[in-house]
Amino acid sequence: MKSPHILLALLLGVVAAPVAGQSLFLDVNGDGRSDGSDVLNAGVTSVDVYLDTSHSMDGAPVPCAKSEHPDQPEQITINSYTFILSWEPVGTGSLTYGAWTDNMGFAIGVGGTQKGRDFWTGYAAPFYLAPGKHKLGTLGVTVTGTPVLQFLASTPIDNTAMTSFGSACLGSDYDNTMKLGSDFLDARGTSPSDDAPRTVWRAIQAISR
Repeated sequence: MKSPHILLALLLGVVAAPVAGQSLFLDVNGDGRSDGSDVLNAGVTSVDVYLDTSHSMDGAPVPCAKSEHPDQPEQITINSYTFILSWEPVGTGSLTYGAWTDNMGFAIGVGGTQKGRDFWTGYAAPFYLAPGKHKLGTLGVTVTGTPVLQFLASTPIDNTAMTSFGSACLGSDYDNTMKLGSDFLDARGTSPSDDAPRTVWRAIQAISR
């Protein structure tokens, strides 16, 4: 039976495809985009985390939906980020988390822990960066076999943890925080290897792409 974590990741992946919103994704091969070539294997030592605050995965622009000034909405800038990752042994394999290296110049830690298969980190800054595509940073990993790494909206290892980013845009809860699961749904993890078993996970992911 699938764990609650992978089922949540599946649900987010299925709903994400037709919905416009910010795009958060993992890049394994260094090309700065998300596709079927982003597969974990024993040769992978790090993954990059990207966020586009103002475009969906297909490149469509995303406006600020909740604003104090509807006639001139705030831009979807960024001054913080937090994210949760969880790996699953789809097929075979395991993953050990290493160090997180911020790429944004955000020096204020806003949480972070890891336990079991889950990893959570977050950083903030006293300034905003412009809307657009940002490489948040790089996470070191040690991989055996071909596990799959996915984003989660929440985790039982800390009830304050979430996947989100701070913005001048108010967000659905009017707290200047854009949250996975409510403000945006498009969060893409790594792909299963071609030689992994044809599981329900792979079938659903194929439908959602």
